[in-house]
Amino acid sequence: MRDLTDSSIGLGQWLGIPVRLHVVWLVVALFVMLVTTHGPGDGNFHYGLLTLAIWFACVVWHEAWHCVVVARVGETIESVVLTPLGGLSRWSAFRDPKSEIMAACAGCFGSLVGMLICASMIYALTYRIPWDLFNPLYPLALFADGDPWLAAANLGFWINWLLLLVNVMPTTATDGGRLLGGLMWAYRHQRQLADGLVVCCSLVVAGALLLFAFAVRHAPPSVVVPAWLPLTGLALFFALHAFFGVAQTPREEPEEETLGYDFSQGYTSLEEPAEPQAKSISASLKGWIEKRRQRRIIELERQAREEELRADVILARLHRDGISSLSVEDRELLNRVSARYRERIGK
Repeated sequence: MRDLTDSSIGLGQWLGIPVRLHVVWLVVALFVMLVTTHGPGDGNFHYGLLTLAIWFACVVWHEAWHCVVVARVGETIESVVLTPLGGLSRWSAFRDPKSEIMAACAGCFGSLVGMLICASMIYALTYRIPWDLFNPLYPLALFADGDPWLAAANLGFWINWLLLLVNVMPTTATDGGRLLGGLMWAYRHQRQLADGLVVCCSLVVAGALLLFAFAVRHAPPSVVVPAWLPLTGLALFFALHAFFGVAQTPREEPEEETLGYDFSQGYTSLEEPAEPQAKSISASLKGWIEKRRQRRIIELERQAREEELRADVILARLHRDGISSLSVEDRELLNRVSARYRERIGK
């Protein structure tokens, strides 16, 4: 599951960035056509096509904000895989937590801007504020009055609202997980703890979605697809994404020169070539745990090197300006580096 390009279709390069379309869009297309042709807009095939077009445009809009901010802070976007929930992008490693936080928030901010633009269009057409579209499960009157312009504005508002709600969740597959990792880096300088915390949050979010799906299992009679079905699918996606460790943040990708190995294809370079054979569930689980352990060791070593470099700068400032120039954070970092040094000496 780690290589997302295995399940996607190439769309070429957009402004020099390789863009691909995830095959889950096929499932979404079938779902949308089922709802629009058998729901309140019975027989309105063209509304299904309009919904897919607006949805795709909102996803591209969301991801474009990420790409712009990543480029503005001087980093690069290696590739973008467009999914119905946004983009699963590969970014280069950020040099500071502020840049990572800005890049993580950019997509949600773009969706919010899209909501405001669509709300302005709706108000210009109807002189009302679309409060009813804030219902993420059963929005009322998406295709009311048969006006295609109003339908497009309603869809744009509602889909941007869904993208915003989903991406603020702290999971391994959403912008909220990236934001949480950046915040931990900024305030605790513990980037290696972010992965485990985001995985735990993903499982909590998945469990909460399942409970919510059970609570809303009774759908209105006129609804073709009840809300519990997509909610359950979203929960399973978050849980599987967290369990299999599908990395979407650049910090989970170790640098290629680490220990002289190339980790661009996972950790296969550490293993001896072997003949293909069927693996049992137990062997697969043990291999996954071992990969997680190796990834954690490498991340701890990288963080230790970063902190030692920062400690040299702090010691130089201490020698120049005195102990009063040190913050609580600086002292904590020096204590950690000193403890690691004493541990190495003790060995």
